[in-house]
Amino acid sequence: QRSPDHPELHNSLAWLYSDLLAFDKAVVHAEKACALQPTNINFLYCYGYLLRRFNRRDEARAVFKRALAVDPNDTAARFGYAELILA
Repeated sequence: QRSPDHPELHNSLAWLYSDLLAFDKAVVHAEKACALQPTNINFLYCYGYLLRRFNRRDEARAVFKRALAVDPNDTAARFGYAELILA
């Protein structure tokens, strides 16, 4: 816990825990990264992706909308949002 407020660390841990299928831990770290940098498109994408991957579709949709409000042209956020709409 040397850097409890280091957003990049939280985002990296979110991806790591996702790979380990540790959903609760992944989401906690993704939420923390977004709380620390709420307009970071990469953190928002990670959070939305995790929510979608673990079938929390309504929450994922809201996060991807936030990402698109930050950058309407972000390809990853657009794709993530479209997948939720079309599925």
